Amino acid sequence: MQIKNVIGKLKPTGVFQRGACIVLFLLLPVLLMAQSRSGGRPEAWNWANRLSLTNADQSPAVLYEFTEADLTNQSAPVTQTTLCTPAATGRFRISAYLKVTTPATTSSTLGAVTLKWTDGTDSVAQSITMTMSTPAGGVTGSSAGNSTASVLNGSSYIYASSSAISYTIGYTSSGATAMVYEAHFTCEEF
Repeated sequence: MQIKNVIGKLKPTGVFQRGACIVLFLLLPVLLMAQSRSGGRPEAWNWANRLSLTNADQSPAVLYEFTEADLTNQSAPVTQTTLCTPAATGRFRISAYLKVTTPATTSSTLGAVTLKWTDGTDSVAQSITMTMSTPAGGVTGSSAGNSTASVLNGSSYIYASSSAISYTIGYTSSGATAMVYEAHFTCEEF
């Protein structure tokens, strides 16, 4: 359908019809461009394609969630725990969010979070302490805030083999009431 045919058929009589005609008039060039780019077929809007990343060769870069772990009502350190075991060697982003849900009576320290994996190139065991951010914008490995406003979050990028990727969480608490916290982890493969 050509633009002049559409405009020639518009005979607005009421306020609503005039408004609809104005909207159609403003959208018509966009619709026609989409139609011409798709060889005359209407082009469906695909948000996934618009938001996707591409590799250097313009092939799609797929980012998907590999696994997650949600720990609640924790009142002790977490010893080495497997977060994910990759099917193949690759790049991974490990994200962590820790928050005090009940402060200790006297004092407490939440963190550090330590990641362990086997390197994807030379198969050497690796271990790092995650760098975490605080609500005030600070960078740390642990928090001695001892309040429900005590939050740590951070991400680490690793290149791992198909061996387990694991984490530990440090914890100290003193006083009659022990500090309680929650921890949420995500392992994403690129």
